Amino acid sequence: CGEGTYSVSKGLSQCIPCPHPLSAERGSVTCAVCKADYYLLGSEDPVDIFAFPTKHCKLCPPHADCSAPGTTLETLGVPPGFWRASNLTTELHKCVASDHCS
Repeated sequence: CGEGTYSVSKGLSQCIPCPHPLSAERGSVTCAVCKADYYLLGSEDPVDIFAFPTKHCKLCPPHADCSAPGTTLETLGVPPGFWRASNLTTELHKCVASDHCS
């Protein structure tokens, strides 16, 4: 199966679309990552993520980059001109002194 779909068992030909807002890597038997424009918050348990997708997949915060499927809270993209206090926060701040921001 292709990206964004899964098969209930390896080798089965029927590919099922992942429930919103989940995605899957090619050849997956479950949907355990968030699709583009969302990030994964919390659980790393694929069964829990699949059972409660909207609990774990959150809409990307303003100015953050969640363009790749599989983005997590820790891997939120921070564009040039912005910063965040830690990789455990979703709040991005605009840089006021550009020599202090990357």
